[in-house]
Amino acid sequence: MNIVKMGRPKKIDDFTINKLDEGEYYTIDELAIVLKISRRTIERQIKNGEIKAIKIGRQWRIRKKDFE
Repeated sequence: MNIVKMGRPKKIDDFTINKLDEGEYYTIDELAIVLKISRRTIERQIKNGEIKAIKIGRQWRIRKKDFE
């Protein structure tokens, strides 16, 4: 059984922000198109820990490197 710790996301550092600007991350919608699955499925996989993601505000970002 996976236990998901909810709460405030970790602080985003400048390196991560630069990588986001360079387009090295997918949004949930972009990943749904690439994988041809629903947005809800990706959200569920993030919650279950099957997909690594970082949360910025209300948006999730997933590294492209994890799926290439």
